[in-house]
Amino acid sequence: MKKIYNILLFCLFLYPATVLSSPSPLPEKKDVPCPQFCHLMTDEEFVDRRFYETIYPICTNCWRILLSPILIIQDNLHGTVTIQECKLLENKKNFIKYECYNNYAFEKKSIIEYEIMEWDPLYQGYLVQERNFNIKEESQRSGYYIIKMPKQEKD
Repeated sequence: MKKIYNILLFCLFLYPATVLSSPSPLPEKKDVPCPQFCHLMTDEEFVDRRFYETIYPICTNCWRILLSPILIIQDNLHGTVTIQECKLLENKKNFIKYECYNNYAFEKKSIIEYEIMEWDPLYQGYLVQERNFNIKEESQRSGYYIIKMPKQEKD
């Protein structure tokens, strides 16, 4: 299943930093067909396997997120999907840091971090904080999300 998910993410890599419109949100990762360029993908993997899970918004104005070592895909659940081409700068347990191409930023690049926090019994999943910075690492915005999964013994 992870291989199909990574393949989908790489295939979406062919359209970096663009906004795509479709009549429905991204399908569940297990239901995604494999387009013709799916044999191309990165060998890089996340140290923390939880980053491969769908990251759901718990904040207002936040979108559902799918991550790969080379892409950030965001879905507003109403048919709009954004895809950012990224380079993984840090890859540790509970934490990843990207440098991403950002078509809308003045510097054309941004820094995006995701940190997995504690498991939350209310949401039945792990809290995730997203932090966005400009290329000078000045804070731009942050948001909170959830990875819906059972608590692991070793976080």
